[in-house]
Amino acid sequence: MLDFRIGQSTWLEAYGINDMKQMVFPDIKIRRRYSKELEYINANSSIAGCGALLWKVKTEAYIRYIAQGLPVLRVDYEKLVERTQPVMREVLKHIGCKWNDSVLEHHTRKHPEMIHNNLTVGETDPQRKVSNSSIGRWKNKLRKEDVEAIRYVTDDVYEQITQQS
Repeated sequence: MLDFRIGQSTWLEAYGINDMKQMVFPDIKIRRRYSKELEYINANSSIAGCGALLWKVKTEAYIRYIAQGLPVLRVDYEKLVERTQPVMREVLKHIGCKWNDSVLEHHTRKHPEMIHNNLTVGETDPQRKVSNSSIGRWKNKLRKEDVEAIRYVTDDVYEQITQQS
């Protein structure tokens, strides 16, 4: 499992599980909708499955927004880190903001959201320029069981979203 720590907990343990409890567990309709995934996550004590379910819920919302004709913009991580300026120009245009070169200078600014060791949640270094160095890193970080859990939870939605690309 990716080891992004905040003190003694991983980011997902500290934030993702709480988000999921708030988002999934209080609503009986949502619990029924994701009962198969929740059973798998519980049976396998899968933190990766939990994170995958959060991704799935949010991605399904994105798919619904598109179907409803809402003005959403898909931003793929890989494109963002490989072609930062054109992607950020598109994001700013989408939200009605003008381009400013300072958007690309985040690494030169102070970041009060840092938790420890000058890093943010997920062990992100805000002093580092955007780069593509983490693309594919999951292959060396996730265990086989983590990948299986992620695929089990997300494959149906992943197929939908890749067909939209």
